[in-house]
Amino acid sequence: MRNGDILMLGAFAAAPWVATLAPLGLAPLFALAAVGSLIGNSCRGCRITWSPAILACLMILPAWALLSAAWAPDPGRGIKGAIVLALELLGVAYLGWRAGVMADDLRLRILRVLAISMIASSILLWIEGMWNGVIWRATLEIWGADPWRSWIYNRVACVLALFFPLVAQGLWIRQYRTLAMVCMLACMAAILVLDSGAALAAVLVGAAVWCIVYGIPRRVAGPLAALVIAMVFLLAPAWVGWLGHGVQMLEGNDVPFSTMHRLRIWDFAVDRILEHPFWGWGMDASRVLPEGFRQAMPNAELMPLHPHNFILQIWLELGLVGVAVVVMGLGFVALQLARPADARLRAGGMAGMATALMAAAIGYGIWQSWWVAALALSAVLGRVALTPPSEERG
Repeated sequence: MRNGDILMLGAFAAAPWVATLAPLGLAPLFALAAVGSLIGNSCRGCRITWSPAILACLMILPAWALLSAAWAPDPGRGIKGAIVLALELLGVAYLGWRAGVMADDLRLRILRVLAISMIASSILLWIEGMWNGVIWRATLEIWGADPWRSWIYNRVACVLALFFPLVAQGLWIRQYRTLAMVCMLACMAAILVLDSGAALAAVLVGAAVWCIVYGIPRRVAGPLAALVIAMVFLLAPAWVGWLGHGVQMLEGNDVPFSTMHRLRIWDFAVDRILEHPFWGWGMDASRVLPEGFRQAMPNAELMPLHPHNFILQIWLELGLVGVAVVVMGLGFVALQLARPADARLRAGGMAGMATALMAAAIGYGIWQSWWVAALALSAVLGRVALTPPSEERG
């Protein structure tokens, strides 16, 4: 096993615990895996076989983000965000490529180690969810941690939602079905008792997409997915705006505070999008939008750092141009995921993508480093889990 691959294995083994105990640490963990794997494998004579065209395509979105910093309210933040985005895309591309060329026994080792790590962390999270943070409160008394809140484990719930379907499927097709089932059941039990609607919704959408893709012909799956992605993205201001304007209808009803706040955020975001629909407000402008700090509800701002919807955030900051670039990129990925002859692999890849998109659509800011790292690790994990053993290339 190459030294760089050992780092990748260690990063995946640690990821569930980092997400549980210190989720912001996922960003340096991902960076360590990417840089360490690159250096370790380069020292062993491993050459990266990327074409200039692939590199150019990877840099289109960061280049537009960098250009948009010129009219952003905070150009310095925009420039920094564009550079970080470029590095993140290069990192996930490298790790994904490495996952595709490594020996399948190493892929299997990664899946088994990660499954065991996720089972152990899920048991801890289930105990925390069932007994209202009993371990967290004990830690508070000993070391003075932050007070217990029901949403403290929301981030790790989303990470589990991204990871466990891919791990379970990867183990299943490699005949480790008992471990796959235990991993799936343990993670679902943890997600169900934690306070994360985004994680649960993402899992349900992913399961629905798996069933649909498994039952339709291969030649239909890719184009259909690309079409759905394009429609959802391009029409987002319209359908999200319709939801946002429904706030008035919900006033006075028994609607959760977080749901009402989310709808107000989206309504405000759509109004700002319509002011600069083509070019956007500039990279990372959501944090400093005019009137964004105004109170939408008691103790709730109109734009608390980001719109909590990555489609709206791209529209808001990078405009129609940025949306078009993202749609083309995701459409290309969907077409690639539809290529395997094995329906299980097609369904698993599409379901993993749908799970990630759903979580990002109702969860966190798309430029948050820890969240980008979680999405990147799940993309690499998809490559590890869904590369057939017959494609072993050393």
